[in-house]
Amino acid sequence: MNFVKLRIHKIQLETADTISVLFDLPNEVKNQFDFTPGQYLTLKDEVNGTEVRRAYSISSAPHDAHIGVTIKRIPGGRLSTFIHSNWKVDDVVEVAPPEGNFVLTTDHDKKRTVCFIAAGSGITPIVSMIKTLLENEPMSKAILLYGSRNEENIIFKDTLDVLAKKYEGQLNIVHTLSAPMKEKEPGLIGIFKKSKTSWKGETGRISKEKLERFFKDHIGADNAKIMYYLCGPGDMISNAEKVLEKHGVDKPRIHREFFSTPTEKDNPVTGSAALVKVHLNGEIIEMNIDGKKPILDELIARKKNPPYSCTSGACSSCMAKTIEGEVKMESCYALDEEDLKKGLILTCQAKPVTSVVEITYDV
Repeated sequence: MNFVKLRIHKIQLETADTISVLFDLPNEVKNQFDFTPGQYLTLKDEVNGTEVRRAYSISSAPHDAHIGVTIKRIPGGRLSTFIHSNWKVDDVVEVAPPEGNFVLTTDHDKKRTVCFIAAGSGITPIVSMIKTLLENEPMSKAILLYGSRNEENIIFKDTLDVLAKKYEGQLNIVHTLSAPMKEKEPGLIGIFKKSKTSWKGETGRISKEKLERFFKDHIGADNAKIMYYLCGPGDMISNAEKVLEKHGVDKPRIHREFFSTPTEKDNPVTGSAALVKVHLNGEIIEMNIDGKKPILDELIARKKNPPYSCTSGACSSCMAKTIEGEVKMESCYALDEEDLKKGLILTCQAKPVTSVVEITYDV
C-alpha cells in the first residue's frame, strides 16, 4: 500500500466528537486521488511508537475543492483519538489513495430514485453519494433515513439542511433520534414537571418496526425501481436487509457498508498449521504458521508490508485471492457472495484450514 504525504487544509468540527479533515492535493498526485462516492482513504500515523492505520470514508464529493474524510472519536480508538488530539492545519500526514467497492456511480441522463439508510457516522460516505447524485443527475431523487442519538449528534446537520433546501422536491430527509434532548421548565415548576423535548421529528432507533413504517410512508409500491445504500452499525444493516428482503427487494439492489459488526457474530474460526504461500509485491513469501492468527498478522509480524486498513473485516484493503487450499474467515462484511465464489478473501480474517494455502494480492 502506497502512502502519499498530504497537507491538512482545514479541520472542521461537525459535532462534539466528530471532525472533518480536508487535504490539499498537489497537481502531481491529484490523479491518484480521483474517487467514486462511497470510497475511503486509509490514514496512517505513529501512536505511542506503533504504526496505526485506519480507513475513513470520504465525505467530500468529487466536484468539491478539497478531498476530505470525517472522523468520529471512538472511546479506545487509537488513531481517531490521536487525530482529534494532535492533528492540526498545515500538518503533513500520510494518506493512501481511495479504495473501496461501496460506491455510487452517476449518469446525467438517468432518472431514478435512490434510498439511503444511515445511522451515526455511517452518514459519512452517504453524504458524498447524495451530493454527487443530486449534482450529476438532475432528474433523479434521493430519500434519506438517518438515525442519530440526539440533535447535537446529527453529523452534517447544516450540510443536510442546505441540501434539502437547494434540492427541494429532489431530496427527502427523515431524521430519527434515539434520545432527543430534554429540557426542564425554569424555577420551582420545573422540579415537579417532567422534562420536555422540543424535537418534533421521528424518535427511536432504526429498528425493523421503524423501517417498516418508513417503507410504507416513503417507498411503497416503488420499491422495485429503487437502489438502496445502507451504512452504519451491523444490527441496523441486518434489520434493513431483512425488511427489504421481505418486501421483495433483490440483493443486487442492496449495497451495504458496516461501520461496526452485528452483535450476532459468526462462530470464532480456528485455523490449523499450514504452509502458506503469499504472492505480494513481486515476491513469493512462504510461511509455516500455526493457524492461530490471521494470515495478515503473520505477514505484518514478518515486516512484509501487506496492504491493510481496518483489520476488522469491514473494508477491502487487505483483500486477496485463494489460489490453492482453503481458509476460513470469522467476518467478511466487505465481501458478497459473488466475491466469495471467486475465491476472494480478507486476509485480516483468514486462517488456513488445509495444510497448504496459496494466495495472491494481485486481484
